Amino acid sequence: MRPRLAVASLSIALLLCAACGGPPSSNDPRFEWTVALSNLDDALLATCSDDDQLYVVGGRNDQGMVMSWTGTGWTAEQLPAGAEELWWCWIDPAGTVWAVGENATVVHNQGGAWTHSDTGDAVLSSTTLYGVWGTSDEDIYVVGGSFGPGGGPAIAHYNGSGWTAADVAGLPEEILFKVWGTGTEIWAVGTGGTVVQSSAGGAWVVQPTPVQDRLIAVWGAGDDVFAVGGDGRGVVLRYTSGQWTEFALTPEALSGVWTAPGQPLYIGGNRGYLGRYRRDSQGAVDSTALDVNVPVNDLCVHSLTNFGGAILAAGADLFSGNNESWRGGLLAHNGNFTGAIDDTDGGISDAGQPDGPLIDAMRPDAAITDAAVLDAGVDASLPGPGETCGPPPQFCAPSLVCWQLFTTSDLICTQDCTTDTECEADYGVGACCARPGPQTIDTVCIPAGSSECTMEW
Repeated sequence: MRPRLAVASLSIALLLCAACGGPPSSNDPRFEWTVALSNLDDALLATCSDDDQLYVVGGRNDQGMVMSWTGTGWTAEQLPAGAEELWWCWIDPAGTVWAVGENATVVHNQGGAWTHSDTGDAVLSSTTLYGVWGTSDEDIYVVGGSFGPGGGPAIAHYNGSGWTAADVAGLPEEILFKVWGTGTEIWAVGTGGTVVQSSAGGAWVVQPTPVQDRLIAVWGAGDDVFAVGGDGRGVVLRYTSGQWTEFALTPEALSGVWTAPGQPLYIGGNRGYLGRYRRDSQGAVDSTALDVNVPVNDLCVHSLTNFGGAILAAGADLFSGNNESWRGGLLAHNGNFTGAIDDTDGGISDAGQPDGPLIDAMRPDAAITDAAVLDAGVDASLPGPGETCGPPPQFCAPSLVCWQLFTTSDLICTQDCTTDTECEADYGVGACCARPGPQTIDTVCIPAGSSECTMEW
């Protein structure tokens, strides 16, 4: 889930928040968003909060990133050496912030410096950890997995002193993306419509679902639990009375979900899709009471959270898949989270202010959607079809873009396609037209012999 993609500026007109302060009402007709952060050089992949703290995490190019909200702006915090891209975060009841990511990265911070939490043999070093959640600082779960040969799910538990791997031998060979629970019941969701459940820390068992779509996120309000995902379309599942049922379908695949007792169900996904299902007169989430907004159509919304009565949506331009940009952005509903970024210690490179200029190092100073500007910045001597490219500012020859393959992290120059035949002449006999990673819909030419040619995301 690490492809880079073509950037489009977040500097577009947005509807402004008409009222701030206080929790959003289920009957509030307004569903408007403001841009809090845009054009960050790092993807924002998760948000996490408690009553006092708000964090966003992400990263790029094998380097993790963390920012905290100060009340008037953002502080980029220093991560320990070796902390790679962070895919999720969670704050335990004691106030310790936990974040997990690439190559078994687990880091935590309790009002001081960020440090590694050594998982030992509980998590293979090649595992990407996509989710973390727990009930206390002595009861924490991480989930993830790895694609390719020998891959599959990973679950580990922290008891306050060390990590233990869960027995996943009887589970499907699917990657797990997120984990959430009530304390007595815990759910993890993943590829292939997979949901696994554990009661009070017992064995993990598979629960049937009505879909084969990948499920990216899970969240709930008490025993009313929702899972979202999709492949092409979006799907929302609901867990009630001991079974998962289809709650709703959306036109875009989903990655983010949040709700709480008495609050609407918020969802977010590809192409900036944001939705809110209001509650009915009996207090139940109503699948027909849907508000939709697409404030920034090039932002893949990957995470939703609540802080101080506001809803925040974090994401990045993960959708198209080339490495010219992996721009991070943060949107807010019912609150104002704009502010300068203090990157003295955190090293957040090229952090843009809301609706700010594009990063000079990436392209000439002009609108990047202008093809003439792009052509002026490259020439035919740059890498051609299937050749190595990047990282920026090295670009490909005209008409090609620089993509990152998921299984190897190789950066190659390639082009959009619809059939294998289009690719074989320039990329070798046996080349394919395929998706280069599980977080993309676009298909591009991939050289012969690449694992992506046989992967089913």
